[in-house]
Amino acid sequence: MLRKTLTSNSNFLASVLRLPRGTFTTYFKLFTSFFISGLVHAAGDFILYQNFSRGKSIQFFILQAVCITFEDAVIAIASRLGYKESKAFKLIGFIWVFWWFTFPNVL
Repeated sequence: MLRKTLTSNSNFLASVLRLPRGTFTTYFKLFTSFFISGLVHAAGDFILYQNFSRGKSIQFFILQAVCITFEDAVIAIASRLGYKESKAFKLIGFIWVFWWFTFPNVL
């Protein structure tokens, strides 16, 4: 729901900082967008708990960006090794996504 807003803000910040196009800027925008999303959700945490320290929204959303970066690295390595199109690689991807959305939320 917030994708256009968040990407426009991260694009604006990248242009203000005059970051060159490329991998670094892409990940800068990714982390910036998820950080802003975490701030928005932290406001909801504050409304619910009346305390910023109880909510974990910023941590959760930054970890989303970390995992996306990790996934990109694994996909790049697997592609170089020729595993990108294999069914096993897709199965591992499904297991990874299931684990990521299940396990951290149990903690």
